[in-house]
Formats: sequence, C-alpha cells, structure tokens
Amino acid sequence: MTTDVTAPQTPYVLIDHRRMENNMQLMASMCADLGLRLRANVSVHQRPFLAQEQIDMGAIGISCNTVDEARQFVDEGITNIQIPANVVGADKTESLTDLLMMAKVTVTVDHTVVAAGLADAAGQYDLSVRVLVEVASDSGRSGVSPAEAVIIAKRVEAEENLHFAGIYMSPITPDSYKQLKDTLKLMDGAGLGVDVVSGGGTGFALTAPTMPEVTEIVSGRYMLFDWESIVRGWCHPDECALMVKATVVNRPSSERAIFNAGWKTLSAFDINQTYGHILEYPHAVIYQLDAHRAYVDTSRCREQPVIGETIHILPIRAEAVLQLVDDIYTVHQGQIVEMM
Repeated sequence: MTTDVTAPQTPYVLIDHRRMENNMQLMASMCADLGLRLRANVSVHQRPFLAQEQIDMGAIGISCNTVDEARQFVDEGITNIQIPANVVGADKTESLTDLLMMAKVTVTVDHTVVAAGLADAAGQYDLSVRVLVEVASDSGRSGVSPAEAVIIAKRVEAEENLHFAGIYMSPITPDSYKQLKDTLKLMDGAGLGVDVVSGGGTGFALTAPTMPEVTEIVSGRYMLFDWESIVRGWCHPDECALMVKATVVNRPSSERAIFNAGWKTLSAFDINQTYGHILEYPHAVIYQLDAHRAYVDTSRCREQPVIGETIHILPIRAEAVLQLVDDIYTVHQGQIVEMM
C-alpha cells in the first residue's frame, strides 16, 4: 500500500518496488523448483505490510527474533510464526502462550533448561509448542553439537506439551553441512522423526541444490539486498531494491565531498573500508560518517559531484537502515509516495 506525500527532503530511504517484486518472485520460484518452503525473516524490515507482500509472493510464514516482535505481526493477521531463539523467563514464556492461542508458532531451543521452561508455561494452559532444536553452524552463534541435539530432542519428546518438529541451523554453509547431516543420522538412529530442517540464510539460496536434506529456507535480505549482498556474491547490483537518497552539501576540496546522510540513516556498518556504494560515482569511497554526514573520497572519479546534486547510496546492510528510519518511499506513476 502507498500514500501520496510531498516529495521528502533528503536523506530518505527509497525502495524500487519493481525490483523488490522481482526478487521475491525469483526466490519463490527457486524454492518451488527445489521443493523448499520459504520463510521470510521479517527482522530485516520489521514491517507487517512488507511481510504480507512476502507471503503473497510465496512465503509460507515469517521468522521473528523475539516474542515481542512476533506479536506485532500476529496482531496484523500473520499467523505462521517461527521464533529462532531461546524463549527464557516467566514473562517471555507467558507472552509466548498468548501467541500460541492466536497463531501457529514454532520456537527453537538449544538447552534442556529452556525446553523445561517452555513445557511448564504451555502446561499451565494445556497448549502444545512446536520445537526445533538448534544445531551449531560454523558462525560461532548459538546451537549445539549433533550429539547434544539428540539429548535435547529426547527431552522435548518426553514433555507432554512440547512437540519435537525438527532441527534448525543458521547459516547453513558448505562447511556446516556435514554437521547437519551428522545430526540427522544421529536423530534417525535414536528413533527421532525430523519433519522440518529449517534455516539457511540468504546466501544459502546459492548452495541449496546441493543440500537436499533442508526442507525450509529462512531468508530476509532476498527481497531488498544491499551492498554486502553484492560483495558476498548473493546478488547483482541491479537486484538491489533499497537505496538511500542523499544530497551533496559540501566540496571541501577537489577530491572530497560531503553528503547529508550519516550513520543515523546509513548505519555504522562498513565493509572493505567503505560505508556504502554510490551509484552515480562507483569509484568514490565513503571513508567516514558522523551522525548526519558522509565524508567521501572522490579522487578516483572521472566526473566529480557538485553541490546540490542528489545521489543514491546502496547501504551496507538494508536491515540496519530500516531499523533507523520510520518512513520509506517508492516511486509510483512517476511520483514519490510513502510505503505503508
């Protein structure tokens, strides 16, 4: 949904809706061809209207980082939810039971203490919680070894109000794939049925055909992409749907420029010693940010930016930008309109 607005002042976030739709369609088609379910990681944008577009374009449901985050999507009518994180503490498990009365919710665990807390909360209301056991990837995040995963899965199965649904791993990479297969082998040997193998991440889409054990891919950036996605080889520049529009406000020297977009818009993430990629000046380097300005080395640019010129920046991480701004815009019938 869009609404007409007066042209916003820079800096602002602009989404190419055609590119975004193409990205969603490509991912949905790839998943359909491979027999994979697609789950949208909405922590990237935290906006229910974008999540609904992802579902309309093929996602079976969404993945949220927290119970509180999931609630805002359930309140907007989205009812297939995954929370790939330990839900710990009486307040959080109580909130989870509220969600379970309104939606199909799957959570992950990587410790028997967490499983026990879920069982206690669900038991108070005679509810059933679908549980995935998280297996460690090679990223150094959360998760357990294959042997530990079997122990936790058995504990889950033993609880009347918990249902062991499968395993979760993120990211799933060629290096972590053996760990995934080892887990499935041990689960099978222990007589544990694995209905769901979930996880992956955006980059997993490139290697999914070689990992047929995975049944569900969880991805967020695929709808928008960003400069880090290009650097990692996940997409082409013309697939990046989100950009920051900014204005050249100063030229302190012939080889430097200053734009009016700082870390409050672009975020503080950098990669390869730059804070974003300038479409109009691909050889320029954003070498420093403050809250409201970007400092740019233009020494390698054949053409030089001029004061008052507007430019487009591909940010390093789209999700970081979307958590910093309230409003996002797109172009509809030649006019800039607010997305909502």
